[in-house]
Amino acid sequence: MTGTQCPGEKRKGRLADCAGVTLGELMVSVLIMSLLTLAVSAGVGTAAKVYRAEKEYSESRVLANSILLSMTEELRYASKPEILEGGSEIRYDSALYGSGVVMKIRILEGDWGKLALEYDDGKEAYPYEDKTYMGYWIRKKEDKPLFRLGDDGSYIELSYDICDSNGKVKASLENVRIRLLNR
Repeated sequence: MTGTQCPGEKRKGRLADCAGVTLGELMVSVLIMSLLTLAVSAGVGTAAKVYRAEKEYSESRVLANSILLSMTEELRYASKPEILEGGSEIRYDSALYGSGVVMKIRILEGDWGKLALEYDDGKEAYPYEDKTYMGYWIRKKEDKPLFRLGDDGSYIELSYDICDSNGKVKASLENVRIRLLNR
């Protein structure tokens, strides 16, 4: 028989010796690769979201502790502390800024703002005006004063929240005591 008489047999003979992939096998492998790519991309998106949330939380904790450290360094050596405005401000004599210093939150929007020190009749200092902390705000807790002088006058108790630029609380410090060394 010649190739013209039985074309099916001739074709079978030629393809039997060749290695290759059928169209069906190719489609299945493309489908499997697509599913794997989809699974990996979903995992990467979730990991990025978790990373951003953890980074934001970490930065807010660092800021809360940095503000606490700054307040501690200033208030630990304060003398003649006096709580004003229902616990929103504290007036004291400072080793660094002199007498009559007022520490408070300078309200910028709503009930939150930046930590401010007023001294020398109207001058202000903002301990944390660094670019790193520009998106964060401090506010006093709703149910507690920012400053509270201990019953025996030996400590100042602090309670405040660190919020993002939308007012959402990111870190909270409550009932932190600073022992006064110059009382």
